[in-house]
Amino acid sequence: MVRLRYIIQKALFCSILVFCHYVYAQPPLPNSALSAKDNRWFTGGNIGFQFGDQTFIDISPLCGYKVIENFHAGISATYKYYQYKKAFYDPYRAKWLSYTGNIIGGSVFARYFVIPEVFANLEYEMLWLSFDDFYDNGNTISKARETRYVPSLLAGGGYRQYISDKTSFDIVVLWNFLESQYSPYDNPIIRIGFSVDL
Repeated sequence: MVRLRYIIQKALFCSILVFCHYVYAQPPLPNSALSAKDNRWFTGGNIGFQFGDQTFIDISPLCGYKVIENFHAGISATYKYYQYKKAFYDPYRAKWLSYTGNIIGGSVFARYFVIPEVFANLEYEMLWLSFDDFYDNGNTISKARETRYVPSLLAGGGYRQYISDKTSFDIVVLWNFLESQYSPYDNPIIRIGFSVDL
């Protein structure tokens, strides 16, 4: 069962890559409102942070291409760091132990704009997680570093608020259809970011 799920995930990821390659290789469609003079590339992403007993840092840039006026595709990268200063209590030494983790990964995404402000979003993401895990040995608590690869298939929609002709503010609500024990997401996933036409 696990092997079958792995094969399905890899096949889906390869299908999205082939689709994006196919789309990028096509000339602009005749009904596209974009002209040859328009720059079709855009960038953006989101940045988030929180400090205190729970520290969280998120840096997720993206780069995309407007295939036609209503259909955009691209890639994104992500780095997340988190720390919980009082994550686990050690009763043998009567003190709190901290918990840290790192997430590194990337994704391919596609967006279809139903109207200029509203879009559907499909994304396949692969993350590498490195995190602390705690073990009770009977007379002491030990901490070990664990790593996992976690795929996510994210689908949903978003709203775009234009700030200027080339800059916009995006709110996206997604659902992870490959939710697992090690997934860093809780459904629904809400992202707030920005986009800039180059």
